Parts: sequence; structure tokens; C-alpha cells
Amino acid sequence: MVRRAKANGFTLVEVVVALAIVAVLGAVIMQTLGASLRGQDRAERMTIAVLVAESKMAEVGASIPLVAGSLRGTAADVPWQIRIVPYRGLPAPTLAIAPVLAYEVEVAAEWASGRDDRVVLRTVRLAPRASDG
Repeated sequence: MVRRAKANGFTLVEVVVALAIVAVLGAVIMQTLGASLRGQDRAERMTIAVLVAESKMAEVGASIPLVAGSLRGTAADVPWQIRIVPYRGLPAPTLAIAPVLAYEVEVAAEWASGRDDRVVLRTVRLAPRASDG
């Protein structure tokens, strides 16, 4: 009677299957990490754009005159635009007798070139009415 020795180790098929599983898992992990890094980069650029827009909004009425018109510029590599128009949210007679002038202020900042890649802030600001005299 011939006795066969018990085989130790793995067969070639088992090794190939294990390598295929590791390769698939590695690809999934790499895609997940890539998506995470892209999302983090987008969030960082969005945060900078929001900070630029808030900063420009704070300047309106201080270092940027509160008069109808528009301005454009770039700060921290973020293009921004300010639009100031007379406020029309109240009836004209009410606006005419108000002791102040009301302006609608809109500040937009883009963090990438795309329709959804911009932040827009809007508010109403008051300015003293010029005295006639």
C-alpha cells in the first residue's frame, strides 16, 4: 500500500482567487479615497469662496460705497462680483418718504467654473438720504 503524503500549502487556484479578491478590494479602496480627497478639496474651495463673499459683503457700506452699480474682482484666487440696486420691496410712496435709502446688495463668489460652483449672498442695506439744502 502506497501512502500519499498530505499536501501542505495552497493550490494555484486558491492563490489566484485570493489575489483577485485583494485586487478588487484595493481598487474599491482607492476609488473611495480619491472621492474623499476630491470632496475635501471641493469643500475647502467652497469655504474660501464663502469667506471671500462674506468679507466683500462686510465691505459694502464701509470701504465700498453703498451706491447702485456693480464691481468685480478676485481675492484669494476666487472671482467675486458685487451688485447693488435700489430696493423695490416696499411700495414707491413708502420708499419716497423713508428717511433712508434702501439698497439690495448681492455678492457672488465662485470656487470653480460651473453653474453650481458659486455662493451668492443677498441682503438689504440702508444708507442716509442725501439732504437737500
